[in-house]
Amino acid sequence: ELARKVEALQVRVSAASKEADQLRITLNDRRKTATGATITKQLDALETRLNAASGITPAANPINAWAYPPKSVQTLSYLDRTLGQLLVAIDGADAAPSMDAQAGYAKQAELVETTLEEWKQIKADALAQ
Repeated sequence: ELARKVEALQVRVSAASKEADQLRITLNDRRKTATGATITKQLDALETRLNAASGITPAANPINAWAYPPKSVQTLSYLDRTLGQLLVAIDGADAAPSMDAQAGYAKQAELVETTLEEWKQIKADALAQ
């Protein structure tokens, strides 16, 4: 039961991560056609918020970006990694989930709600801009 709850959180975080990836692509496309300093600044500010929320550190070679750890526990990449590790700990045991696993789930569930709420705000702002 706890493993299914963790999987449900993973699905939500994964969906938000995919949306963030798509928004990143859209921002890059818009940047190519953007004219004017104001629009460029808005795109830069939105990209900064997007990177902070997703936990992505821009790298000179984007293929290497995955190697940088997230700077905050309230990022999509942190939650994705942590939920995966929690699921392995729960599913990999031949016993009922430990108290630590249950506490870990409760903490991560709280972080997921907070992080996804921030992500909704970023999406709303992105659409408005």
